[in-house]
Amino acid sequence: MKSFEIIAPYFAWVNKENFPYVAQVYGQLDIPFWDDYSEAFHQSSADVMQACQSSFKFLDLTLRPFLQLLFIILSGLFELLLKKGLISLQKGSEQAKAGIIWFYKFQRSLTKEQVLGEIGIVGCLFAIYFLRKWLKRQTYWTRGMKWVSNQKRKVKKSYTNAVKHLSEVSLVLAMTVPHLFFLGIVVASKILLPRRILEWVVHETYMTTAMCLWYPFVSTLVLIHSRRQEGKSPDENQTLVAKAGEKSAGKATKNKTSAELKISTSNKSRLEKKTSKGSSRQSDTSASFWLQYWITYSIIQAFGQVCHMVPVFGRFVAKHPFFQSLSAEFNLFFFVWVFTMEALMGGNTEDAFLAQASPLKLTTRYLNPVILDLDTVVSQAISAEKWKKLVFSKAQRILDVFVMVRFLSEERKDWLLHILEESRVLLIPSITLMMPSFATQFGVAYVQYIVPSAKSARARGANSQFLFLQYWVLHCMFFGLLTWLAPVLWWIPFSTHVMFIAWCNLSFPKTIDKYYAVLEMELVTFGVLSGTSGIAVNDTRTAQLLNAISKRLPSSQDGDSVKSAKTDGNAASTASVPDLSSEKSTTSLSSAREKDANTTSPGAGDASIASSPLP
Repeated sequence: MKSFEIIAPYFAWVNKENFPYVAQVYGQLDIPFWDDYSEAFHQSSADVMQACQSSFKFLDLTLRPFLQLLFIILSGLFELLLKKGLISLQKGSEQAKAGIIWFYKFQRSLTKEQVLGEIGIVGCLFAIYFLRKWLKRQTYWTRGMKWVSNQKRKVKKSYTNAVKHLSEVSLVLAMTVPHLFFLGIVVASKILLPRRILEWVVHETYMTTAMCLWYPFVSTLVLIHSRRQEGKSPDENQTLVAKAGEKSAGKATKNKTSAELKISTSNKSRLEKKTSKGSSRQSDTSASFWLQYWITYSIIQAFGQVCHMVPVFGRFVAKHPFFQSLSAEFNLFFFVWVFTMEALMGGNTEDAFLAQASPLKLTTRYLNPVILDLDTVVSQAISAEKWKKLVFSKAQRILDVFVMVRFLSEERKDWLLHILEESRVLLIPSITLMMPSFATQFGVAYVQYIVPSAKSARARGANSQFLFLQYWVLHCMFFGLLTWLAPVLWWIPFSTHVMFIAWCNLSFPKTIDKYYAVLEMELVTFGVLSGTSGIAVNDTRTAQLLNAISKRLPSSQDGDSVKSAKTDGNAASTASVPDLSSEKSTTSLSSAREKDANTTSPGAGDASIASSPLP
């Protein structure tokens, strides 16, 4: 109320009679005095100043080293730019002076006709410039430019319509557009990248081998193993269902009735069918993809091998460093193109057009007919009906007689008939076995690449596709082994003929099933592939081979036994031969002892003197 009494003289119209509520509210506000306001303001301003000073001091201590460093750097840069700028200005002035002097001398050396020509050219340039400015000020210039822009727009529109029409009509051109883009990237990298980097990647690394051989090998092996683990093949499904039925039947006799067993097995089979549809489709597409890849790979490898075996071309062209570098770069860019464009276009299953434009689809579309035609001319020269009538049926009768007299087993007879049936394809290539190794190499290349690629191209159904995928896995393993042993095989006579027979044996379906089962069991046992193995590590073929090799190698125990045998023989020889030196030593010792006895005993000495005769 004190503050109200102070302010009341200035506001006389504010009183308790006129505004009782205002006075009451004003009294409740408890407004402080001006002295309190001024004192609080002075204290806050002092605190703010002190806080600003302390903050400035803190920032000064913190930022002073950085500011000094920045000042040093900027001053150094300024001095450097000043020095370099002065030097550049000095050099520029000297060059300008030299240029002016040269231009002056050049102009002095010109004739009157040349000077008039220069003046005419400069005058024409100025006239063109001023004419352009004058034309811009005229109205028909703008109209002409509009007409030109309209014509450009019409040409562009007609061009886009033509390209659209061409892309709709010509599927081949539309398919090649992304591949042409990739070709442009390859050409640009070839031009822009240093030559040394490209040579290092192509010749000094294993990038091409890993990309074209070992990555597809691992992917194919994993795909086949997953398919076999899932039991997708019909034969394996039948065996697994039979075993599962036997086990469930044994359990059901104890716990359930036969009706409940049928219901449970049917429900399980339905669930398994529903869940396996997606995975089976994916595995089938992956199998067809890798089968197409191996066909393309075999054709490229066969072409390269034949080029190296042709007499004149292989000696003077294929072994030339330029051709080798070109072929190595082609292999690298080709397989990069295959996997890159396949990842971009082949995985798009929704767009059938892009899927058909993938590299493997294009290569198989144009290369498969060539392989099938070659296989028809060479391998299918003798028809299956004629072969069965003339050779197979007669051989089957003879083998039946051998089985009847128990000279052969039924299993061996089936194996021989299988080989005889598959030999129809290899009859004409086997003629090279009667020729020198130079000619046999062509037969090896045909059996190694053309025969399996033709069979893979003719494969229909999941079982046949996975069978030849197993062949390509074995192909990679056997090819790696032969490459490793190539320096040794070069010294062995008829090694090319043996390789021909080995590749022929590897192309038989029963051989593929047998050897791949062994390979997969080995890899599962050693833990490379997932699954449970029925044998121990020591029972595998690899462990048995290593144990057999280690047993035939010399060991330290063999060396100790040889040394002990030598010492025993020396001891026996020394015992059988008398030692003359020892006998001499014993006789000398006995004579010395007798002399000592004669000298020491006087009686014995006198007796000896007495017994000696007198002269």
